[in-house]
Amino acid sequence: MTICSLCLPALVVPTPLPILQISNAGSLHPCSIPFLQASRDDSPAIDQVGLLHHSSLYSLSLSAENCPLCKVILQKIEKFIEDFEQMERNAYDRAWWIGHLGHALPVEWTLRLVQRVDGADGFVVLARSKNEQILYMVDVFGFCVEPKESMYSIANLSDRGASVTGRVRGARVGPDAGSKRTLNVAAGWIQDCVSNHNGCRPPPSPLPSRLLDLDAFDDPSKIRLWETKGTTRSDSYVTLSHCWGVDTSHHVKTTHATLPSHLNTIFVQELPQTFRDAIKVTRHLGIRFLWIDSLCICQDDADDWAREAAAMQRVYAGAFLTISADGAPGSAHGFLQRQERRHVPITLKFTPDNTDPATATRPKETNVPAYAFEFPAWKSCKKRVLLALMDQPLSSRAWAMQERLLSNRMLHFTSKELFFECNCHFLSEDGIRILGRWNSLDPGGDKTLEDLPSLSPVSVHQVWDFILEEFTTRQLTVKTDWFPALSGLAAQIKGKLGADAARDRASDNPQDVEYVAGLWSNTLVKGLGWGAFSRTQEGIAFPDERPLPGDKGYIAPTWSPASFDGRSVHNTAPSWADMAVVTGYSVTPKTIQNPLGEVVDGWISLRAPLVKLEQSELPDTYKDVRSSQQQFLKLCTPHSDRYGRIAVEVDRVDEIFNRLETLESTFRHAIAARRDRSPVSTPYTLPRHGEAISPENGAASVPSTADRPGTASLSHFANNNVFNTTMDIPLSHSSTTGNLLRSAPAKALLGHYPADLFLHIELRRPIPDSLQLIPVPTNQINLPTLQPDETDVLIQNFFRLVHHFHPILDQRAFHDLYNRTIDDGLRPDLASALVLVVLALGAVAAATPNLSEPSWHPGIQYFTPAVRLLLAESLCSFGGNPILPQALYLAALYYSYISRPLLAWRLVHMASTDVQHYWIRSEKLLRDGQGGSQDQSILRVFWAILVLECDILAEHHLPRSGIEKIVDKLPYPWSDGPSEPYMHRWLADLSSRRLLNRIHYAFSVSGLCIGTRCISQRDFARKCRKMFVPLPGILECRGACGSRTYGFSGELVTWNDGGCFTAVIRRLFKTRTS
Repeated sequence: MTICSLCLPALVVPTPLPILQISNAGSLHPCSIPFLQASRDDSPAIDQVGLLHHSSLYSLSLSAENCPLCKVILQKIEKFIEDFEQMERNAYDRAWWIGHLGHALPVEWTLRLVQRVDGADGFVVLARSKNEQILYMVDVFGFCVEPKESMYSIANLSDRGASVTGRVRGARVGPDAGSKRTLNVAAGWIQDCVSNHNGCRPPPSPLPSRLLDLDAFDDPSKIRLWETKGTTRSDSYVTLSHCWGVDTSHHVKTTHATLPSHLNTIFVQELPQTFRDAIKVTRHLGIRFLWIDSLCICQDDADDWAREAAAMQRVYAGAFLTISADGAPGSAHGFLQRQERRHVPITLKFTPDNTDPATATRPKETNVPAYAFEFPAWKSCKKRVLLALMDQPLSSRAWAMQERLLSNRMLHFTSKELFFECNCHFLSEDGIRILGRWNSLDPGGDKTLEDLPSLSPVSVHQVWDFILEEFTTRQLTVKTDWFPALSGLAAQIKGKLGADAARDRASDNPQDVEYVAGLWSNTLVKGLGWGAFSRTQEGIAFPDERPLPGDKGYIAPTWSPASFDGRSVHNTAPSWADMAVVTGYSVTPKTIQNPLGEVVDGWISLRAPLVKLEQSELPDTYKDVRSSQQQFLKLCTPHSDRYGRIAVEVDRVDEIFNRLETLESTFRHAIAARRDRSPVSTPYTLPRHGEAISPENGAASVPSTADRPGTASLSHFANNNVFNTTMDIPLSHSSTTGNLLRSAPAKALLGHYPADLFLHIELRRPIPDSLQLIPVPTNQINLPTLQPDETDVLIQNFFRLVHHFHPILDQRAFHDLYNRTIDDGLRPDLASALVLVVLALGAVAAATPNLSEPSWHPGIQYFTPAVRLLLAESLCSFGGNPILPQALYLAALYYSYISRPLLAWRLVHMASTDVQHYWIRSEKLLRDGQGGSQDQSILRVFWAILVLECDILAEHHLPRSGIEKIVDKLPYPWSDGPSEPYMHRWLADLSSRRLLNRIHYAFSVSGLCIGTRCISQRDFARKCRKMFVPLPGILECRGACGSRTYGFSGELVTWNDGGCFTAVIRRLFKTRTS
């Protein structure tokens, strides 16, 4: 069989195939096929993705008779069709994947070839779905050569450029991982790491208490156990990470009885296969000493076991290398035998991309024998799936987690191939290289990579939250090992937190951080917020069902995540407001040899509001539908419905107010306790719940404190230490600060405040030079150099994290602008300013907020030149270029992300002024919605400015630009019916904002009063109808009676007994379906 002419263009290194630009990948799980979801803007160009292969299944089947690659592709497609048809027969899968997400088999089966998205040698075969915005990755191929010819073979390291094949990373994967050729590849990986990676060197540390001496005898069939006590040697040693297996009764272990004989001689042949394989690999690498837990720890000595468990951090972190027997389910299985992989012989054409400087000529093309093989498609497009190795038995074991995280270098022997992992990269035997590693305990370092399941850069507490979430998904043979299996990582984290506390001793945090049964003393309240996560509620041992202190099998107090026999989840977000105060805590370790290990008992004392919770009762129908999905174990209060959800149906209005009353009564004791400590004194009677407040005047409706004797003045507010830090409001909050602070509980806690309090506080904050709004001549603005490897990721972050909530840019037009900027470089113009602002937003949106740090300005290297370019351009602009208001708005959004509302307000006013100039010139086109793409862009900016002014800047009672009067006359953007869900959500926000503005206007204009029925229901209904008329047709929905309701599922306007107007709006947009 010979390779066909349509496959030959893909067998070239470096590959000439195009790069796939669409990065929104998902997985069609029932068919095990990844898919790529293009956006609406990408759909016209999706038909030209990649190099054309076969245009039909008939053409492919004819070619498969002679071409081995086409034969493999055809078999994969046939399996895909079979799985898809089976999915169609499943009611749930049909409703979700086909009905809701729009998946469908390709009609024409036109195949296209692109580069592998993971950067490895090979190619991807794509097929376009019947849904034109979905591409299926039907197959992925890799290239490899014989192990001795691969790039990392020990033979090629010294003369990297000697052979053409030495530039291919992939080595052919054979059935024996213990072959000399395969182990030479592993040795090459390790030698390259030792020579070039300073960050992977183990720290200096004493040797473990015992080691296996593999060279103690001239006879390789014998080894012995060596006790290192008293030695001054600092030899390198290798550790083994492995599964013990289910039946441990026949394991070879060191005990009091076997210790003397093991110190004398251990016969290799008597050891389980996994241990013999580890000895073989260690000897091949030239290392003398090996550490295996069951042989180097006295298993029936409780003190020795506890002492060695406490030393796990030092043992694995100090090892030269860890051998990870990932593919072995038990010690008896071994890890060097693996599955046979199908390889297709091919000839690779090498086209050198360098020129000989001596002769000014390019080297000739070379044909080299090689192999093509199929690679799991999902692993090729999701690096974290490949890195996690979750399909291997060892990844299900809890002990193995800290062994992996603490090791600096690891050889992973899986059931399919060999991997090498160090602090710098992750390598596969078949040629994949990923920068970074699975996870790092250094949250601020360079050992992690974006889109890995690490939390860098994050606080150490968030790293610990990740560790707990991952750890509790794994299994423990002995349940009481929960704390010992984490003690090495806990020691590592404790050291980092201790270092942070030492730096803070000069400030207001002079106390050491203590480990409190899986939590940390400086974040106990937050730590107690862990949740239970499980597939079902049957068979789960809840904390109150576990053994009590003193009973056999006791693990932890009920407030510790260790008390739950299942997965725990932890809120890693920093948006916490502690309602409780820790007044004391204590945990008693079981043994002093390991203070971070097993515990005898523990308690925490809190002062906090109390709410009774109970397990909710899920109806059978709900269980049946969701039985295959992981669910949080649902808890409910006495006022919750039986589903355990906090939300209520909208038509149950009375229950909403009942819950508000319950909430206030819940905080009653806390209010009474804190009233005398409020930073603002409130010696007056508090307003009753439901007291009417003018929506027009906002906080100004609260009587001025200046007229009340004994109340603090504004200077007292501004100079009070409590208010020296900014009150940060999350971007996704659902109520304004004014509403929150005017509530009775907030008034009792905080007292009254003047309307301009926030403005005065914000004015006192210093502004760094890089954020100052200072006009600078364009020739004095330093423009950065863009690196596509970095900026491409930021652009993806922007459209993933920012654009969906602020969709003011045309994606296709912007990508064209960005590509031109990358090709031509940055210039002092508006186009470059827009690109720079988008890059800055991509950086700040992906970063974990740290607003307590004054220098927290992610992406500032892009933002500073951008905002200075915008200031220079805005001085002479009169609404002629839509890029200026777009960029000004996005720059204001950046200031909002870093909690600088005054600066955001200034830029929003500038953007508003510019679009209002545009309104003067193009009023009729905008009002009729008949403008072109440029007018649509301006229309989006109009609406975006309105929402930003109303929902964010209004928090600080800043003057508005008056744009709402114009927007009230404008249609909604994209009124031709967009199909993106995020556009529907945005239109919902826009329409609800317009409705709220109309309601406020209706009840606040001159001549109308609050608390009476001055405005008739008919007049209000007329205003609502006028508001909803411009909504796009795709957003309309039909009520039960068939009447048309524009966008909203319903409105309910009521007056309560106190005469206070209340509007309850159900903001659930529904897309019209056929």
